[in-house]
Amino acid sequence: MYSDTNGNALSSTSAIVKHLKPDDLGVPAAPPPPSVVEELEVNKYQAAYAFVGQDDGEMSLEKNDVVELIEKDASGWWFVKKGLEEGWVPFNYLKFLPSKPKPAPAQPPAVPSL
Repeated sequence: MYSDTNGNALSSTSAIVKHLKPDDLGVPAAPPPPSVVEELEVNKYQAAYAFVGQDDGEMSLEKNDVVELIEKDASGWWFVKKGLEEGWVPFNYLKFLPSKPKPAPAQPPAVPSL
């Protein structure tokens, strides 16, 4: 006959199993949830108006083009990237696009009870 940690008699195998903990069975504890690699926050803007670049380094925009902000200059010109193209545009032609909400992290799988 077996007994639990309090000295109470256990009469069956199922009663023994109910009192065992994962550590008692040599089962390692569940690992922590995997770390989520967060996407780098990219500031995106949408062209509110069309802009025709006229000098070297300026980039033309069509209305509603979406660009990624690279650098802000105090003069009011922002260096942006659209696809593989980069260039300066006047900041007041752009409106900020808020990022989409991130989905909730997946829940770790439930540990089956013994």
